[in-house]
Amino acid sequence: MPVLSNILQLRGEKLEIAAVDVMLQGAGSRAMSVVLSEDAERISKLGAEEAAEGLARLAASAGLAATSSELAEEGEMLAAQGLAETEAGLELGDAAREMTAEGVAEVAQGAAELGAASAFEEA
Repeated sequence: MPVLSNILQLRGEKLEIAAVDVMLQGAGSRAMSVVLSEDAERISKLGAEEAAEGLARLAASAGLAATSSELAEEGEMLAAQGLAETEAGLELGDAAREMTAEGVAEVAQGAAELGAASAFEEA
């Protein structure tokens, strides 16, 4: 029996060492899981903040897109108005040039008549 007792004693010591190792590994795993859990919470909060910021940017961009469309329509209307005013201005310029030419002709005719009248009076 002493041989069996020694074998069992050695086995018990090995099992005790193995049990301590398993307990230490369990404690380490527990500590690691606590740290990872805290990191996961922080990352989750950051992700939620980023998602909220993304939604805010999406809403802002939708508003800007609507404003952009309105401004584009207004720009098209102003461009059409500008073209119409340019055409009217060109027509007025043509009329002014015609009136100027007529005025110059009338001045020339008046000067000629004045010269003829002046020559008639001297004679």
